[in-house]
Amino acid sequence: MTSKVRLTARRIAHVRLDTLLLGAGGLSVAVGLAWWYIVFRPVLNATYLKYSDALTCVATTTDLCALAQALCLNQHFLGITRYSTSVFWMATALLGAGALASGWRSQHARVSVVERGRS
Repeated sequence: MTSKVRLTARRIAHVRLDTLLLGAGGLSVAVGLAWWYIVFRPVLNATYLKYSDALTCVATTTDLCALAQALCLNQHFLGITRYSTSVFWMATALLGAGALASGWRSQHARVSVVERGRS
């Protein structure tokens, strides 16, 4: 009976871990895109950059991205003047970890079903 309780607790912990990681990753993506939009909207409105060029600034910091941010003298929401790609990469890492945890959990569940079928 004790092993069943431990197995159930482990399963709940893994469900919560992958759900937590995926949720945090999704939230980080939303925050990162909002941050990017707050900083680059005036740059796009002033036509310093095309949308395709500005979209690369979500994941990379190029000289063109830094120049566009420096040229923008508009007042930004909450006083935000710079965008950091670290939010994008953190979100990517969280989503990747959540996907791995979810894959591990489903693989572990398949193995458990096979083992139960043998006994």
